[in-house]
Amino acid sequence: MKKIKKILLFLFLLVLTIVLVGTFYIRFFFANETIEELFFYATNGAKNADIGVYLTAIGITLPFLIVCLFALWALYNNVLINKTISADITFLKKKKLKFQVYPIKIIMNHKIIFSIILTIFVGAIAFYNLDGLNFAKNNLTESKFIEMNYANPKDTKINFKKHNNLILIFVESLETTLFTKEQGGDWDYEVIPEMYDLLLDEDSIYFASDNKVSGMNNLYSTTWTTGSIVSNTSGLPFKIPISSNSYHSSNFLQGAYSLGDVLKDNGYYNELISAARTSFGGIKEYYTKHGKYKIIDSDNLRKYGFKYDDYTRSYWGVNDKYLFEMAKERLSKISKNTKFNLNLITIDTHANDEYIGNYSVKKFKTKNENAYATTSKLIFEFVNWVKEQPFYKDTTIVIIGDHPSMHKSAFEGHEYYKRRRYNVIINPVVTTNHTKNRTFTAVDMYPTILASIGAEIDEDQLALGVNLFSDKKTLSEKYGLDFMNSELTKKSLFYDDKILGSDYGKMILSNKNKSKDNNRNDK
Repeated sequence: MKKIKKILLFLFLLVLTIVLVGTFYIRFFFANETIEELFFYATNGAKNADIGVYLTAIGITLPFLIVCLFALWALYNNVLINKTISADITFLKKKKLKFQVYPIKIIMNHKIIFSIILTIFVGAIAFYNLDGLNFAKNNLTESKFIEMNYANPKDTKINFKKHNNLILIFVESLETTLFTKEQGGDWDYEVIPEMYDLLLDEDSIYFASDNKVSGMNNLYSTTWTTGSIVSNTSGLPFKIPISSNSYHSSNFLQGAYSLGDVLKDNGYYNELISAARTSFGGIKEYYTKHGKYKIIDSDNLRKYGFKYDDYTRSYWGVNDKYLFEMAKERLSKISKNTKFNLNLITIDTHANDEYIGNYSVKKFKTKNENAYATTSKLIFEFVNWVKEQPFYKDTTIVIIGDHPSMHKSAFEGHEYYKRRRYNVIINPVVTTNHTKNRTFTAVDMYPTILASIGAEIDEDQLALGVNLFSDKKTLSEKYGLDFMNSELTKKSLFYDDKILGSDYGKMILSNKNKSKDNNRNDK
């Protein structure tokens, strides 16, 4: 019986230690991520990441976990020494106070009470580290912001005066912070000069939140890969209920009408090539539901005649070099007989597990900078290759940084609220002089991308996004970015009902059923 008690005590302390160390790890290494984003990653396909991602996290946290676990075990079991340590204190020259220093008497005599206090203490720290107060507050407050400002794309007249092909590249964690201070960024030296050159290309246009090159503002529920892809192509934030265990559905965001839907309905062929596995984060379901994209990733490369070996792999799927090699081969085929929309998703610059291969730049001190420098070169070379192809004259290239980097130490000293995402549109059908000092977010890219390939949009708005080529104010310009962010953090019954639709109820019901099962197991 004594042995069982010790085992149970050890497991109890282990769980508390994992919670304590784990939430501190999240707080320090993912300081700019919301609890929704972290929960979504944890429950939507994180198992598809390379084991190296987890080994890195374990390597960082394990020493702290061992120290904390040993310290707690020592408090409960007096394992440091075999005798009791006491202290004598004399005060007022007469009185003496003798007390036990170790083991701590109150813990030894009241272990159950101490365990309850310890659990509450660790829970409170975890709640603070995960910003639980704001999350609870936002989910108990309803907002009608989305409902009042939503322009339903299904009911909006979209007329194509020209049908340019589209190449849309989502670049992992690409932000304008990485430009030099002279260029308008926040770096002391050049890391991604090619991406800067693309902004200045005679065929290019880009939008800035200042009078230089600072890019897209960060909007709630759009600052991780899936959230970014959804918002940039549907004009909506990605607000899934935190209570959901996971979101994998054939009706993924069933109420949305996205870029892929519009292009499919206008005779385009849609294809996605992703460096990361699309089973991660519900990306496969989104692209399948909205546009019936043909999807190519590491799970089906051989089906399309591609390799998956040491030369092509990365931690999350395939590396960026091979991604662009595949893109060239696919473009050579699909460009011959159809209007096409090709989406690419890079991965080598993913924070904390940046991929460095034999082809990579290795002139910088940090792996992070070398990864960015390499992907910058690869994108530049790919764009130049496209420009040499016969289909380029009827093709628009859009390059978007999906979100700011989650790599805290690499961007230490660079204030998060000043960090912006990269954007450039190469060879658009339309142009505008209203490109600088704009307040715009990912949702505005949806109508903007369509306009760039030749679409005329009634009232220049789709969902919550406003066409940046127009003179119309974006919602973040109209209401202010802080107000818009604040409203989007709140619960939206309209979004749950009209966008998530039946999936919302299924997710809630699933959680209730799991809670009931857990209660039965507890009994």
